[in-house]
Amino acid sequence: MSLRPTRRGLLAAGGVSLLSLLGARWLLPRAWETGDVRPLSDEARAFLDGLCAGLDPARRLDAHVHLVGRGDGGTGCRLGPAFTSALHPWQSFIGACVFAGAGVDADDVDLDAHYLARLLDRHRANPAGGRLLLLAFDAVVDEHGVEDWARTLLYTPDAYVLDVAAREPDVLAAMSVHPYRTDAAERVDAAAARGAVACKWLPSAQRIDPASPRCDAFYERMAAHDLALVTHAGHESTLSAGADQQLGHPLRLRRALEHGVKVVVAHCGSLGTGPDLDRDDGSEITFLDAFLRLMDEPRWEGRLFGDLAGLAFVDRMGDPLRTMLARDDLHARLVDGSDYPMCAVDPVTSTRLLAWDELLDERARRLCEEVLASNPLAFDFAVKRSLRLARDGRAVSFGDAPFQAAGVFGG
Repeated sequence: MSLRPTRRGLLAAGGVSLLSLLGARWLLPRAWETGDVRPLSDEARAFLDGLCAGLDPARRLDAHVHLVGRGDGGTGCRLGPAFTSALHPWQSFIGACVFAGAGVDADDVDLDAHYLARLLDRHRANPAGGRLLLLAFDAVVDEHGVEDWARTLLYTPDAYVLDVAAREPDVLAAMSVHPYRTDAAERVDAAAARGAVACKWLPSAQRIDPASPRCDAFYERMAAHDLALVTHAGHESTLSAGADQQLGHPLRLRRALEHGVKVVVAHCGSLGTGPDLDRDDGSEITFLDAFLRLMDEPRWEGRLFGDLAGLAFVDRMGDPLRTMLARDDLHARLVDGSDYPMCAVDPVTSTRLLAWDELLDERARRLCEEVLASNPLAFDFAVKRSLRLARDGRAVSFGDAPFQAAGVFGG
């Protein structure tokens, strides 16, 4: 009997593989879906309370919280086809994970309201307390200032985020203004007048070149209002469909700094590599090293910061996390952020791998897992507060400063 695969056998195997992938696309996010806040054991509650000890709630801020919607109830939000369509399996899988982590059904007829309500419930049940910085997310805009909806994966308008912040005392608003808009400066003025404290960019997905002269008018207005630019740097994986990863090069942010803008580099630019823009010899630099180069330039002290969002995720928990823990000279310039709802997706943060890498002790690992089952926002806080790196005979942690950094945003 011949063991050579037949065409029919190959087609059958391919069909089974395709069905397996499609099954994973639909079933895995549902398996990871999180629900209502649950009570904690006395031990876990005492563990969380201990992690909060010494922190000033008035200075506590989660500075990286995504507000996502579909437009239900007139919010103005949009989801691009790649975010929801099976024709884009990887991007739509990520989209399904986003809603699973947020604890909402992607088919919910009132998705926007339920997403927000669950987020606020989780925040208010988190002993860490403080406030949330909710992030708007602008559309892709071309070089002529025209919105490009075909390439826009996600849209959360400023008005929606500002409305939520106006009625919720524990919420701050970050606008998202694409600098190529012809009215970008006016949009910054309008959002600042309504109380926005920051602006959110994801350059690789929004097609923004932070080093372009097109950004100058935007930068001037941001500096005039003393607003922080919270901008993703490094490789982007959540909104990756069609992304230009080199637009996330940290060294491209020098133009904003030179215009006097306060810049918070999301994820500390921790993933990916690119050309060393400070040299003309064709050499490469990791985006983490590019971020650290900027942080080590004395002229940007007080104006350049990094956020901790995602640093404990499995894709960053190696060299990026260990490097930033070791750089305790920079901890006072770091800002906590959860990257919600991605922090709520079960496999994204592995306490077992963190323990295996000797960054989390066994008791903390066990109690963090209980907290995850209760409240994903509290879990993200608990993991980062519990991290310890053995260095020079001592255990280095992130300390208190990143977890009470509201002052970076004027609070």
